[in-house]
Amino acid sequence: MPVIKKANTTIGLPGTFSCRLQPNDTRDDVQSIAAQIYEGLSFGAGDAVIGVNPVTDDVENLSRVLDTVYGVIDKFNIPTQGCVLAHVTTQIEAIRRGAPGGLIFQSICGSEKGLKSSASSWRCSMKRGRWGRSLTASPGRTVFTLKPGRARRFPLALTSAPTR
Repeated sequence: MPVIKKANTTIGLPGTFSCRLQPNDTRDDVQSIAAQIYEGLSFGAGDAVIGVNPVTDDVENLSRVLDTVYGVIDKFNIPTQGCVLAHVTTQIEAIRRGAPGGLIFQSICGSEKGLKSSASSWRCSMKRGRWGRSLTASPGRTVFTLKPGRARRFPLALTSAPTR
């Protein structure tokens, strides 16, 4: 059963394959990150997302990384979306302060028991995600990408989010 989602690009269509480009640097050096983006794009990677795992989780660093990612995306009009895999509150604050935003990342528990124990955190994240949706550049409905434990990532359309 296909799972089709759209942010800036549509992924999950039958007969297609999308991949994440992960340009990480141990010092969050933006020149290194940019070089890795160019290299990955030369192999056709990054159509699903260009997602950076930052070393430092603070607003200024995330802003620099997002500026770098979107500098490349915008310069060449690349049909993809960017993301930094930092804490959701740091991501949204960076976007609120003017950093470009595409997908907002959030790790979640990989089990039903874990999800139940973090229900208030989940609801808080979803509220932030709805707020973040108004700040991102993605024309599609999907702006939140979730990573459940050690399972694979999946994007979430915020209109289908659980509410209470």
